[in-house]
Amino acid sequence: MEKNSDGGIFSNSVMGQALLNGKLSIPSNKTLPGTNITLPHVIVGEEAFPLNKNIMRPYPGIQTRHDETKAIFNFRLSRTRRLSENVFGILTQKFIIYQRRLQMSPEHIDNVILATCCLHNFLRGNSHAIEIDPSNNNQQTNNVSTIQDLRNFGGKATEEALHIREEFKNYFLLQGQTDMRRRGYTNQ
Repeated sequence: MEKNSDGGIFSNSVMGQALLNGKLSIPSNKTLPGTNITLPHVIVGEEAFPLNKNIMRPYPGIQTRHDETKAIFNFRLSRTRRLSENVFGILTQKFIIYQRRLQMSPEHIDNVILATCCLHNFLRGNSHAIEIDPSNNNQQTNNVSTIQDLRNFGGKATEEALHIREEFKNYFLLQGQTDMRRRGYTNQ
């Protein structure tokens, strides 16, 4: 029995098809803070993803060896991806609904995610009133989560997508820089 890759599943999904065909309802482009540069909203993917107007992927590793700016961009992208993975890991541990396939419409899924995020924040803010096991927040839950990792879905980048990635890279190096910009990014 052949298994589909996560990328194959995504590219064949309703969302993947809508994204690739430019029919996914994505919010309007936004101006980056502190600039007059307007860029589209993007999904953060791994190197196996195609670079697309709405999918940001890291620069290939070979390009980062001699270009610190690309290595810094990859570091920032990786931190963003890990953050979202950690959030869903925490939600999966605390809320059993994420430990099975969600059989509901996208509108209802949005409401479930928002509700569980609010409940999680409430529980954290009122931890003196409700007992919470803080040791669970950092455990990996890959074996029980139905949140799929989206990988291995290829394709050629357009000039527009390359330009968008360059704009994000430049933003991370200038107006959007953080104190982590020049230290430790290669170790993450």
